[in-house]
Amino acid sequence: MASNTIVVDVAAGTKGERTRLQLCEWHAIEAIRKRLINKGYSKETREVLVDLLNQWVKAPDLEALENARKKVLSRLRSDDRTYLRTFYTPKEPQFCRAYTHVLPNLGVNSTQRNESYHVVVKQNLNKNLSVSAACEAIVARTKLLAEEYNERINDNRKNNPTLMDLKAFAKARSKLTHYAIDKTMAEWRATKDFADAIDSGDEDPFEFEEAIGCPCECELPLRFGLPCKH
Repeated sequence: MASNTIVVDVAAGTKGERTRLQLCEWHAIEAIRKRLINKGYSKETREVLVDLLNQWVKAPDLEALENARKKVLSRLRSDDRTYLRTFYTPKEPQFCRAYTHVLPNLGVNSTQRNESYHVVVKQNLNKNLSVSAACEAIVARTKLLAEEYNERINDNRKNNPTLMDLKAFAKARSKLTHYAIDKTMAEWRATKDFADAIDSGDEDPFEFEEAIGCPCECELPLRFGLPCKH
């Protein structure tokens, strides 16, 4: 099994499937920055390197990632180049956006593990609670999340995003948050442009197969479970 995957049970009674363990991009950059400080790089050099590290980690695609990594390596000393190549380059699929932007992570770029107290559940926890009381508090807080989501949906139903196509989103607008609609609206505009390009002969005819899903691995269906232009 690859070192960057773990086996999880996605549902009771089903076989486990492999999933990538996503890491936090901020912690990756901070760890490298701390090493630069300890290795004696000047403040001016560190500032330049941190900017390059951000370009590397947040590169939108593999080509941009490759170019950004080369720029970072060109500014490092020999031993630090070796360190980056051997320790961080193999882990790129776990924290670089060129990879994580197609993971089912709802737009999150941080670790998918629970570090310290989770910001939501810790509101009802304190060090004086017993384990049983802490578990009850977490369960109670978790049950409230569904109610808060429904409240958010109901609040969003009171109005529509300004640029929303009312005809296209007639059935979906009452079931989705404005956040989801805003993301899908951009794809709807791209869909119409895509159709025009097919009609004009600039794009090849396209037929979507629902059983297969998007053949182009678009970000929206993979990361958010929302439809893309295909």
